[in-house]
Amino acid sequence: MKYFAFLLFAVLGLALVVRSDESSESASDESCMECTREYRPVCGHDGDRIKTFSNKCELEETNRCKKTNFTWKHDGKCEEGEH
Repeated sequence: MKYFAFLLFAVLGLALVVRSDESSESASDESCMECTREYRPVCGHDGDRIKTFSNKCELEETNRCKKTNFTWKHDGKCEEGEH
């Protein structure tokens, strides 16, 4: 019986450790979702590509979370054919 109780506590302890690691990983993912939904489009470019972002915060979050290197080009949507 003591062996069973020890085994039960060991398994529960391991489950708590694994769960706390998952929580810390998801907390870092949440930092990638801090922007408001405010629509103030900006045009960004990374040398090869241009892209319209909903707002400047979204441009910065894309760089931080997706490891891109977009820089602000101008306020407003990017125009077709713009480089």
